[in-house]
Amino acid sequence: MKTQDVERGPLVRATLALPADGMPRAVEWGGPLTPYVVEEIVDDALHVGAGASLDLAVSESAADEWLARLRDVRKRLTRRGIDVHLHRATLTAEGLR
Repeated sequence: MKTQDVERGPLVRATLALPADGMPRAVEWGGPLTPYVVEEIVDDALHVGAGASLDLAVSESAADEWLARLRDVRKRLTRRGIDVHLHRATLTAEGLR
């Protein structure tokens, strides 16, 4: 793992789209990925519940260990009826502000 990944984690952009109720709404996060941030995203997605959709974009340089952790998150949320799209992307700290 790169030093940045160990200390702060890779960059992540997460968008949680709420179930369709006639008004398109979403919650977004952006910044360094940490175990705390992962749990915060999971908790929010579980609170919204089935029918929600979560897009997780992680920096292209993300270590395999982080991707494995996020794949586990995807499995956990999918079992609860939440659609999760996990992919690598070109992310910069400036672009996440």
